[in-house]
Amino acid sequence: MPRSSLTSDDCIRVLVGEQLVRVAFRDQDVLYLIPLGYAWLRSALYGVAEPGRKTEIAERNPAVAFQVDTAMQTGLWESHRPERRPPGAVLAQGQAGVQYRLGNR
Repeated sequence: MPRSSLTSDDCIRVLVGEQLVRVAFRDQDVLYLIPLGYAWLRSALYGVAEPGRKTEIAERNPAVAFQVDTAMQTGLWESHRPERRPPGAVLAQGQAGVQYRLGNR
């Protein structure tokens, strides 16, 4: 399938319509990739996770890359059928921030 770019509006539609983000963290020379549930709010992704390896890595090195795609809406194989809407994926880089709820640290 040829590579194409999504418009800003298409990217926002994908981010608003999906629920799963794959986030890549770098821990020294090792990449750590995890799936997270998320919400898109005020032009930012908000994921919820228990404190652990990912939050420790994010505190040391907040640089991340992430991917959100339409596979949850269209199905892994269904997305390539011509009568369905075309698949889309948003790939980006950013900074992770860690916030703890009261009692968690």
